[in-house]
Formats: sequence, C-alpha cells, structure tokens
Amino acid sequence: MSLIEFRNYSFTHLGQRTKALKGINLKIEEGTAVGILGIGGSGKSTLVKAMGGLAPEEVTGIEEGEIIIDGKNSRQLSPFEYCQLVSVVLDKPATQLLGLSVIDDVSFGPSNLGLDENEIKERIDFALGVTRLKGLEQRNPEELSGGQQQSLAIADILAMKPRVLALDEPVSMLDSEGKERVLSIIRGLVAEHKSTVVITESGLDLESIIGYLDRIVVLHKGEVVLDGSPADVILDPVLDEIGVGRTQLAELFRRTKAKLGSARVPFSVDEAEKALRPLVASQRLSPRPQKLAQAPAEAVVEVSNLSHTFAPDVRALKGVGMKVGKGEIVGLIGQNGSGKTTLCLHLVGVLKATNTDAKIFVAGLDVSKERIQSLIRHINYVFQNPDDQLFQENVSSELSYGLRLVGADEATVTAFVEKSIKEFDLGSYLEYELPALPRDVRTILAMASVLAFSPGVIILDEPTNAMDRKRSEWFVKELQKLNSEGLTIFLVSHNMEFIAKSCTRLVVMSDGKIIAEGDTRSIMSQPELLASAKVKPPQITELAQRFSQLGFPKDTLTVDEFYNTLFPGGGH
Repeated sequence: MSLIEFRNYSFTHLGQRTKALKGINLKIEEGTAVGILGIGGSGKSTLVKAMGGLAPEEVTGIEEGEIIIDGKNSRQLSPFEYCQLVSVVLDKPATQLLGLSVIDDVSFGPSNLGLDENEIKERIDFALGVTRLKGLEQRNPEELSGGQQQSLAIADILAMKPRVLALDEPVSMLDSEGKERVLSIIRGLVAEHKSTVVITESGLDLESIIGYLDRIVVLHKGEVVLDGSPADVILDPVLDEIGVGRTQLAELFRRTKAKLGSARVPFSVDEAEKALRPLVASQRLSPRPQKLAQAPAEAVVEVSNLSHTFAPDVRALKGVGMKVGKGEIVGLIGQNGSGKTTLCLHLVGVLKATNTDAKIFVAGLDVSKERIQSLIRHINYVFQNPDDQLFQENVSSELSYGLRLVGADEATVTAFVEKSIKEFDLGSYLEYELPALPRDVRTILAMASVLAFSPGVIILDEPTNAMDRKRSEWFVKELQKLNSEGLTIFLVSHNMEFIAKSCTRLVVMSDGKIIAEGDTRSIMSQPELLASAKVKPPQITELAQRFSQLGFPKDTLTVDEFYNTLFPGGGH
C-alpha cells in the first residue's frame, strides 16, 4: 500500500481562476526519495503544502479530490497525528522558526510530542550535528544567515522524525558542503529507517539532489507531465521544453552518448570521470587560449578595516577590506555564515561597523555619514527573501511605490512601470496578488522596484533561489544588459554555475574575512582555495580539472567549453 496517494486532487488558490493543481493522481511509496520538479508556478510547492496539511488550512483555497496518508483521508487527521506522519520545510525557512535560540527551536517539536528528556536530547544532538549547527545553540535564529536559517528549519523536522519529510527547495541557500551533508543524512534515513522523502526543485540545484532520488515527478501548469527514474527523466526533452533543463553532466552525456557507448547517465563528477577518461585519453585536445584579466576600473566601492560583532562571541566580520571597480559584476562566495550578507548590509548602511576606524565609501560617499534615503540613489539591495521588501498589493503598485515616495510626477512613474513590466517579463502577473507570485518572479519584481532609483550599484543576495535553468539563463542576460548600461552588480550566491556565467570577478570569504579575490577564471581554477572556503566549482569545471594532466584547462566553466576542447570543430 502506498504511504501517500493523491486521488484526482485539485487545488485553486483563493482569488485565482486557474487551478494550481489539476486532477493529480500520484502514489508515493514508503521508504522512497521522490523529487518533484517544475518551474515557478508549476504547482510543486502547493503539492507539498497540501501533502503536509497546510492547504487549505494555512494556504487558503478550494480543494477537490482526496489525499490519502497511511490509509486515512487527510481531512480526518488531527494536527497531532499529522505532524508525526508528515513534516514540511517551507521555501522561506524564517517563517517557521519560533524559538528565541537555536536549541529552543529544535527542541520545540519533540517536546510537544510528549517524549522523555533523554529522547528529546538525543534528537536535538542528532539534528544539530547533521545540519552543522552545533556551537550555535544559543544564537537567536534572527541572527543566523539565510543558509543557517534553512539548516535550522531542516533540523527542526529531523528532530521530529516524521515518516514523511517534505522539503520545498531545501538546499537553495546552503553551501556545497551543507547540501551534501544534509542530503546524505536524508538519504540515510530512507535507507536505514524507511523514511519517505519528497523534495521539490526548480532546476538550478538539480545536480545536488538527483543522486539521492529514487524517482522524479515533473509538474507543469499543475499537471504531471513526467514520472520515472532519474536516469530516464533527466534526458527527456520535456525538461528543456518546460524550462527546468538538465544538469551540466547530463547535458555533456547527452552530447557524447554516441561516442561513449554507455547508457549510464552520470550524476556525480566521479561517475563522469570514470565514463569519460578513456575517451579523453584517446583525443588530441586543443585547449582554448587563456584570456588575460583586465585591470579593474576606478573604484566605486571601497571598504577598509571593516569589523562587526553581533555579540561578545559572534565576530561576523574581521577587518574586511576591498575595492570594486565601476562596471564590474562581482560575485561574493563562501560558506554559510562566512560574512557575505553582513558585508553587503554594511554597504547599504543597514548595519554599522562596530569598530570606529572602519571606512566604507560608495560613489565617493561616506556610508557612515549618509542617510539611507540618500544612499538608495547610489546603492540598493535585493534581499535573499524578496518578501522582506515587497508589501504592495500587486506588481504595478510595487513598481510605482518608490518613485511616488520621492515625489516623481505621474508621467515618470507610468513610463517606469511600463518599461519594467516589458523588460522583466511581468505582464502575465499583473492580476496576481504579490504573495501568489512564484518565488523567482517576486525576486525579479524586487530587483525591478529598486531600479526605480537608478542606483549605480545593486546587490542581489541569492537571487536564483527557486529559479529554473531557462529563467536563470534569461536572468544572466538581463544582468549583463544592465551592466552594459553602467550598473555595477554584486551577486551573493552558492550556485557556482550561475556565478561562473555572470561574474567578471570573485571575492571569496571565510570566517568573516576575505581570503582571496580575482577574476572569475583565476579563482575557479584553484580548487584548493575554493575548498578552504567550503565552495565547489561548477560540476563541469571540477570534471575538467580531473583531466588537467591530459590537457583540459582548469578554468573550463561551461559545457560548451568542455565539449569544444574534447571535440574541436564539433566532434568531426
């Protein structure tokens, strides 16, 4: 018997005409790990929330059909029964953190199950260890980085030990080490304890989760369009058609499959290296010429000796200094808690240095002496959770708010709104209330709204959360277009494929310090340096570095570059 079964299940969000889920018939077996793939607005988050009892109770709307969980209609389950069967990690982890400290938060769930003290302690130790939160037990969750908050939300449900763990985009804000650790433990729960795991993913983190899945279900416009093994689904052209795309290794395999004579799709770099080594060794490689890095332009951002202490024992920044040239696209990379977001919040004046001799200048202005109302015309920020800065009713009112706030005339406001709707492809979302927008669309709207002030510098913190590959590729082109018009851009991200495609220069942070900076190819070609910051290069870069002694450039960044090195002239 299936542990979870959707029977002709549909769901329509309050105020929407189109069904978010349409006649879903889906069985999930106990002890399996199932990936739910789909672009923003495909219905995957609604599916998980319905499975976890959050819809229609918390997510209001109209449901039709049934969800059967462990043989019972979900409508008949009490909250106490439900939380022991299915626990959900939402895509906005901060919304489900309740405690005044990390340990309070993790202990809340098992304490409410009426467990004895020793059992509660064992569960807390297990959950904190898995998610790398030991040592932060007394930290207020609001003081954690976005990735640490995501880890804490995962720790909360691990401590509950439900039969079904339902995770909505669970690794989007985690560094590479955090992703591997959490997913390997989740996989261990499936193998050893017959736990059932359901994970949603838009596409950009597919490479992280695919090796841990038994099955993939693909949703599009509220309907199931694919259902099968990861090896079969990852090569199906439907993924390209709907925008999810495939991993770099799967795309490389698709191009080289005829020459490899192998039916096995590599999910890891180890598998890809083993499959490709004979082919690589037999080729006469023609590595592309190295490009010389250009010297940075005049500095638009200058930071020196910046420190910040949140509490006597929490030194988030330790004497940071850097210069950023006008017109650069700079990637800030490093593990969760390394200080990236804290540094950015200082640049826009939200946080103030806790040492008196720190200096921060943006476009020649001393940030410590400027009001935020003045700074936003020079530098602005898009938060990793766009809901922290979106508060109007709809797209048009959000876009117009900033200009109206500073007294712009209606002709200027109307022209900006119309231009933004067209440029950022927001036309199909004009009737939506903002909470109903897909997560990636909310991020794009937040970026468009701050551009109303025409700042010279913009900071985007984890902008690709919940983006599919098609949307990400479009987003990279939009950023490059804005950059060509003179905008200097900071990107904070754990997605190294996105960083490699977007950035001209990288700043590497670890433990509150900048440990390296340089052009993107130079930094990506140093695996030891990246490892010291708990960062992994893109899969295709790591694979090329495995073959560096056979002639592959260590700074290979794309599948095209790898393929063209392996087969100059297209393989003929």
